[in-house]
Amino acid sequence: MQFTVERVKSAGHWLAPLLVFALAAFVYSLYGLDGNLGRDPAIFLYAGQRMADGVPPYVSIFDHKAPLAYILPGLGVIISRLWGGDDIYTVRLLFFTMSCLTAVAVFLLGSSIFERHWVGFFAALTFLGFEPFAQGAGSGPKPKTPVVLFVTLNLLFTSQRKWFWAGLFGSLSLLVWQPTAIFPLITLVLAILRPRPERKAGITKTLLGIVSPV
Repeated sequence: MQFTVERVKSAGHWLAPLLVFALAAFVYSLYGLDGNLGRDPAIFLYAGQRMADGVPPYVSIFDHKAPLAYILPGLGVIISRLWGGDDIYTVRLLFFTMSCLTAVAVFLLGSSIFERHWVGFFAALTFLGFEPFAQGAGSGPKPKTPVVLFVTLNLLFTSQRKWFWAGLFGSLSLLVWQPTAIFPLITLVLAILRPRPERKAGITKTLLGIVSPV
């Protein structure tokens, strides 16, 4: 079977993100999944367990974070109960995976903005050196993990003028932590500032992306 140039390029397109994911998994695994369950992670884990029991956020326990901070651990608990696993380890594995995906998102953002894969790799390697994030990758659940993932994807799609997806991930970030509302707001402003032929479609798609997860 002959490999055309297009096939090689297509394989490389997927290979680079997979390599970054594997590297992130290796780095973050050095910190393990057995870290102490601190006060804040315990709050979100308990809220997730209660959500899996059918008790909605803010009824089971109250914290000032937005609802996805409870719903995402709840999803991990539901998965744990489906396969008979341990709640803490399953939730931590879910957040660990999101941490690795964040490194991939940083790689894609750097590659997209500068149009060079080596810049993306440098950005990802720099990100992997952020010890506080790396320590929290497997010792959560910590809401800042999905926040960083969603914000990075918002920046990526905003830079590519993919308005719906930019609005969607910006909205998901604020549904975890309210101050990140600035990101979908900036996306909307940038859509408004587009040239007239693109403006209406950009605004509409951004608003649809923002509203859909809400």
